[in-house]
Amino acid sequence: MLLFKEYVYKLSASLNLIGLSLTLVMVATVVVDIFGRALFNIPLQGSYELVECIMGLVIVFAIGYTQVRNSHINVPGVIELLPQSGQRTANAVVNLIGFVTYSLFAWQAFIKAGTEIKAQTVSAVLAIPKYPFLYACAFGFGVLALVYLAQAFAPDEVEESDETEIGV
Repeated sequence: MLLFKEYVYKLSASLNLIGLSLTLVMVATVVVDIFGRALFNIPLQGSYELVECIMGLVIVFAIGYTQVRNSHINVPGVIELLPQSGQRTANAVVNLIGFVTYSLFAWQAFIKAGTEIKAQTVSAVLAIPKYPFLYACAFGFGVLALVYLAQAFAPDEVEESDETEIGV
């Protein structure tokens, strides 16, 4: 199980790097659009649409690594009042619920992508097909589900985190 967890963590880190790269593409698109509009009165056609598509990928590619880093918003609650063994059990149950939930998200995104292929749905300005983005979202959600599964059966060591830490 530890080998599986290591593989899933590396996969989520790789997706996160792709998301970071896409963020740079998104920023470059906005900068070119702004300068083209301001300096030459020629906006970049479809820039809003392109940024919109990329933003979805950035989010879904980063979410798995965010779970690996335990960086999601965490509200202290009843679980912390339990003894250590109870906390481990509760965390395993929560992780299994996350696995099931994001597996369903991945499955539905995959089905929706197939529907978009059949309907030949494209974006309004650039005529970009929507299905590749939906398949990418399905993959990202699938990786997040695997992270939850790995954490359910091989929990991370509990360490005090510095809430001011910002990093990748």
